[in-house]
Amino acid sequence: MQNILAPVFGQVERTRYAYFFITLLLLLSLASVCFIKSLGIVIACLMALGIIVIPFYYNKPHIFLLFSVLIYPFTRYLPLEDKFVMTGLLYVLSMPCAIWVFCKYFRKISNTSAYLWAMIMYMIVISFNIFRPQTEFIDLLKEFGRMFYAIFIILSVYNYVENCPENLRKLSKYISYVMNIIAFIAIGQYITKIGGLNQDGIYRAVGTFTGFNDYAFVLSFFICFSLYFLLTAETTRARFYWTTTIALNIIALVGTVSKTALFNTALIFVIMSMFLSWKRKFQIFASAIVIGGSLFEYLIITGAYNSLIVRFTDTTSFMWRLEMWRTLYNMILQGNIWLGQGANASRNFLQLLVIPGESYAPHNVYLETVYNFGIIGLIPFILMFIFALFQGVFIYLDKGIENNQNKIIGISVIIVTLIAIIQNFVSNAYYDRAGNILFWVILTLLVCWYNYYKSISK
Repeated sequence: MQNILAPVFGQVERTRYAYFFITLLLLLSLASVCFIKSLGIVIACLMALGIIVIPFYYNKPHIFLLFSVLIYPFTRYLPLEDKFVMTGLLYVLSMPCAIWVFCKYFRKISNTSAYLWAMIMYMIVISFNIFRPQTEFIDLLKEFGRMFYAIFIILSVYNYVENCPENLRKLSKYISYVMNIIAFIAIGQYITKIGGLNQDGIYRAVGTFTGFNDYAFVLSFFICFSLYFLLTAETTRARFYWTTTIALNIIALVGTVSKTALFNTALIFVIMSMFLSWKRKFQIFASAIVIGGSLFEYLIITGAYNSLIVRFTDTTSFMWRLEMWRTLYNMILQGNIWLGQGANASRNFLQLLVIPGESYAPHNVYLETVYNFGIIGLIPFILMFIFALFQGVFIYLDKGIENNQNKIIGISVIIVTLIAIIQNFVSNAYYDRAGNILFWVILTLLVCWYNYYKSISK
């Protein structure tokens, strides 16, 4: 009897979700037309297309997950005047899936991943800014959408890999393929001096990202992710693949000439060699020799060695950042320190101070968060990373896991989180939408690998 009624209940559920999301997208379409005029009309038309297909995709979040990982990083090359069109469309069309996957997984996953609650708190703080006078709807949508989509992606990873370890391996490999393709693009940019950025006489590769810091941030935590697979590889073929992947992406990282990301990458090898077993330490040492030798040869042949020396001895960039931070800090003290000045207020303010054409990003996510959303916004933002660190520590200290896999996974979670924490002090790379997605996907995949090994060790 239960099997006979199952299709009926499934049809009722699909109809119920469809009516709810159709109403939601109609309201969002109306809001888009009212607030963003001509661009809103385009978005509304695309939403109308989304309404038609809602019953067919509302319970398939993996569609958005795979698109975000495999295709979205390359959308920079689309001939769009406003790049946020693609992102905004992604945010809106994913809402049916987001609500479905939230209802199904949030309570279960948030029990062990407390940073999800901090993310919800931060979204609530952002939402209240809609009542602030002169708030730009697009700026608010970007801030809210970034956090909303991060939660959606985290839960989508769990949905994709649930009860299917093969999908866990596939998604990890897919990410490595994408990053290797981008690394080839970045190396090509650095060699040909086409497609990257020339800043202060130093040419920098950006891959498929908007800025070199954005790309370098992603490279640093992806290298940590790759090193985990190298240290746990069981076949010669796997070890060769992950060694090549790490070497390729480190070469691309050198092409960005990002001091912070290079420091973070060195930190990966230092921390892992301190807290892992002697067997792992020997593997790290051997890997460092092979990769380091390849990197040194590349530096000499291409002349990138001289660029690195110039970059690391030049303090102009740091002094410029220091002056910007001092200005922003003084303005925070003079303004509403608890509630902030509103979405994107820091950039609007700094844009008035810098020379036209120069960057007006604060290059410090924490100061930017305080200025925009006050202390009540900074607290949940910082808690996201603190809870992620705690999760890494708990994984590391767990016992009874096969081959002590929890040790290297826990360290990897801690390092990936530390990379984000450090990077947030000196750049706005965390705000890059593609980088933000990859950060949460990789962090979640590491936790999923821990859950997998824990399940088979019982």
